[in-house]
Amino acid sequence: DTHFMIQEPNSFEQGWRRELVKAVKDAVNIPVIAVGVIRTPELAERLISDGVQDFIGLARPLL
Repeated sequence: DTHFMIQEPNSFEQGWRRELVKAVKDAVNIPVIAVGVIRTPELAERLISDGVQDFIGLARPLL
């Protein structure tokens, strides 16, 4: 059960944390880096250009 909270299943929709990340960005005055089910460069670019977050954290997609 704990693993489910650490790493999302592949069935989760891309960008599902969008609203959570935006709420953090709106609450702080520092750059926000977010991760999680960002599978395409297009989505990464859209999250940044829409002002949802400032940086994208990638690991698994680069392997």
